[in-house]
Amino acid sequence: MTIPSDLAALGFPSTVADDGLDDRALAREALERFKNAQCASINLTQVFGPIWGELLNDRAKAFPCDPNMLLLPMLGYIASLVGTKAKVRVKGGWSEPLIVWGLIAQPASSLKSPAGGVFGKPLAKLQGEATRQHAKQADTHKLKEKRWRADCKTLEAEAKKNGKQVDLPEPPESPLPPRHYYVESVTIERLAAIHSQPNVHGLLDFHDELADWFASLEKKQQNDRPRWLKLWTGQAIKHDTATGVTAFAESTAVSIVGFIQPDKLAALHAMEADGDADQSGDGLWSRFLPVIPQTVPFTFNDLEVEITEDLMGLAQTLDNIAPDTTLQIALPAIHKVFKPAWEEWSEQEADTSASRGAFIGKLRGYSVRIAGLLHLLHHGAVGDIDMTTAQTAVDLCRFFLAQFDQLAPQIASTGDVDPFTAKFLTRVKDRRLKRVTVRDLQSWKLLGKTANSDDCRAFLQRLAEQGTGTFTQEHSKGSAQGKWVWTP
Repeated sequence: MTIPSDLAALGFPSTVADDGLDDRALAREALERFKNAQCASINLTQVFGPIWGELLNDRAKAFPCDPNMLLLPMLGYIASLVGTKAKVRVKGGWSEPLIVWGLIAQPASSLKSPAGGVFGKPLAKLQGEATRQHAKQADTHKLKEKRWRADCKTLEAEAKKNGKQVDLPEPPESPLPPRHYYVESVTIERLAAIHSQPNVHGLLDFHDELADWFASLEKKQQNDRPRWLKLWTGQAIKHDTATGVTAFAESTAVSIVGFIQPDKLAALHAMEADGDADQSGDGLWSRFLPVIPQTVPFTFNDLEVEITEDLMGLAQTLDNIAPDTTLQIALPAIHKVFKPAWEEWSEQEADTSASRGAFIGKLRGYSVRIAGLLHLLHHGAVGDIDMTTAQTAVDLCRFFLAQFDQLAPQIASTGDVDPFTAKFLTRVKDRRLKRVTVRDLQSWKLLGKTANSDDCRAFLQRLAEQGTGTFTQEHSKGSAQGKWVWTP
């Protein structure tokens, strides 16, 4: 079957060989994977347990929004509060920091700010308390310093009078700067200064518009991109100037979570797929766990749910974790849960597109990190990570992979499913459509503004030939010419 030239120019393969059974089989397999990914779901009670899961579900219902919109912010919140105080040991030479980077792909005007505010409020309250406490300590320090100066003056006068040398007391120690819980629009230099404070263990960098952060990394006059990439693994950060080192943190824990519109993500993912070493070939995209929440139409309800105090209580609990905590994984969890999943992902990694393979490669580490976060949420630093927690982490990573399989084809050609098919099937699913006519597809302009009815008919026919839906001609009474209709 030949694809019209207009669609070929937009990225469609020019032909689908009639004798290319392998190509057809691969296309069917890719489409099936995409459709299965669309059906993937996870409940927050499954991830965070009945108490926290229900709290988050109820908060989502009150908005209303898809509860999955709160999934990554919750993981980032926990990770930022624990930070460098804990890590998960898999074996000698392999340990994972508790760091989460995630993006929530949502269109504009989809309750992004309110959803982010669920976790922004407790962090702002914690930051306010830290600032007020520091102000009190600073006032106390001023009084102590005033007394110290007076004492020194008295001692110096007595020593001078008696002709003796004076042994002055040490000045009072200055209080530490206020602890930082989160950052906003921070430069890498400022981040180094903040993280070098001994009372800063972890930070949350939350973005209403993650696209702005991505754009800031592309500024050629700066060299921030590779330095940010190092932070995903919790490496040291050091800021040097002409006068010497001004800030240094031996280990870091900066979790990044934000919202982004899929069309704004398209350029980034396209560069990643091309493997452009000067741009996104460094694997930046693959470090971000994606979530695509379903769009929930606004309907007013009387639910009044506020979980700020609950989240602040969680922060106080996590604050009790001792520094240099190493979480161990129980051997059955490693061999019966993690090992089979890692080997399964390794096989997939070797037999898929480059961008998908890069993302799968990060899931091994993320499965361990998530297991550590969930263990701390439920048990604190007590005991080893068990099989149940490990299985939950693996299931969640499989969910993230399904989210990747939905998102990636919609924003760029990954070599598996073309963007047109992905966007079409996503619209059909989101709108729960039972039938699509050639005219419908043409009016949506999913295939481009220049696509005509023949192009749309060819597209729908190709889908049916690949085993996705049926494409038939319906005849109505009094009409000699039938209407072509695709049905799921």
